[in-house]
Amino acid sequence: MKTLIFSDTHLTDEFEPEKYDFLKKIISGADSVVINGDFWDGFKTTFDAFMASSWQKLFPLLKSRKTFYIYGNHDDPSKSDERVSFFSDHQGDRYEFIHGKNTFYIWHGHISDFLFGGTEPKWYLKIITMMYDLVEKYGLELFGKRSRRFFIDKRLSDYLLRRYQSNLPEDTYLICGHSHWSSFNEQKRYVNLGDIQNGYASYAVVTDGNVELIQTQYA
Repeated sequence: MKTLIFSDTHLTDEFEPEKYDFLKKIISGADSVVINGDFWDGFKTTFDAFMASSWQKLFPLLKSRKTFYIYGNHDDPSKSDERVSFFSDHQGDRYEFIHGKNTFYIWHGHISDFLFGGTEPKWYLKIITMMYDLVEKYGLELFGKRSRRFFIDKRLSDYLLRRYQSNLPEDTYLICGHSHWSSFNEQKRYVNLGDIQNGYASYAVVTDGNVELIQTQYA
């Protein structure tokens, strides 16, 4: 049994063929899928536009993998409707499952972070976020993934680890998204998935109770 977990694809109504091919490939290789928030980006498009876009070609594949969809801050429930069932069997703000001898507790990570403090940031934080996305995009183009160390990404991921991992049982892995910083701390059983954007991808695969964080490029 192989479970794919990814987050922060931030899809819009603009179709990206290379990103589509990559997502199709990794989803096809899994038995089940968990989307851990910010699947589509409600700051940059509407749910209607996203659902009508060519991204809908992924929906039957996601449905065939009995996908669980966790809401994030860019795609919280107020921005969508019952059509989320077109690409997922179940939806919620977190998900927990058992593989082998380990439990995996998955949530996006935004609800009480030090930046947003909730599911719906103020209008000015939306503007800041969109500006930050542009800086992140061009930083990656110029300097590669190492540029993210100078952004807030890593600090936010470390904050989520400190705040939440200690409250979970010893046999439980905490798997977050949100920060766009990919990291795996085996000792503390903490995974931050990173994102799939701007030609870079990171995601987790759980097989027979063992978790692997995969980092690669798709363009």
